[in-house]
Amino acid sequence: MLIKINKEVDIPTHIESCGEKVSIMWIGSPPICTYCKKVDHWKKECTELDKKIKRSRSARPRNYKKSIYKRFGNKYCR
Repeated sequence: MLIKINKEVDIPTHIESCGEKVSIMWIGSPPICTYCKKVDHWKKECTELDKKIKRSRSARPRNYKKSIYKRFGNKYCR
């Protein structure tokens, strides 16, 4: 679909469809994060996603498998 637009009009970066927020991307569009939906960066640069990943990594101990074996032995682990 092609639409002729006036260059002086801002194009929205998101629209609402069926109650969901949908990102609109095109060649030359500003970066839009698909995780936090902000318009100033891409998902790979998202600080909110980095924080979430770091929290989930720190919540689980590094020697998680070893602690399971110590607690239950080979009885429950294969």
